[in-house]
Amino acid sequence: MVSTWDNSLGGACGASSPGAWSDAWGQEAGTARGELHTALQSGQIQVMIGRTEGQAFRERMSFVILCVVGVFCLMRILVELKSILEPFLWALFLVMAWKPVVDGLERRIESMLIASCWLKPPADKSSTRAAGPAPR
Repeated sequence: MVSTWDNSLGGACGASSPGAWSDAWGQEAGTARGELHTALQSGQIQVMIGRTEGQAFRERMSFVILCVVGVFCLMRILVELKSILEPFLWALFLVMAWKPVVDGLERRIESMLIASCWLKPPADKSSTRAAGPAPR
């Protein structure tokens, strides 16, 4: 946690000097919860309080427990919605499984159509005649 106090405004809790934090709360108050670092930067005091191993452990374990609870709830929801989700999952599986086969078949059909267009002889305009009975 990083907090910044502006000395021109009187600082935190009316403190106006860089040593006011340790004077008001004592050096031990900050170190009991972690390390206390102060730095003077252009009229501001920056205080960083580090976390202890116990706090870091509690944060990590609460995250792990939250993940376990989330997975449990997700599995319960999936079990309840199985009848609705199962057809969609099968459709997704079949679409993804058959996509390469359909792409290959489509390429073969297109190549056969292109080849048949190149092999087809051009039509003579003189040989075409109007519909009707053939002359004798």
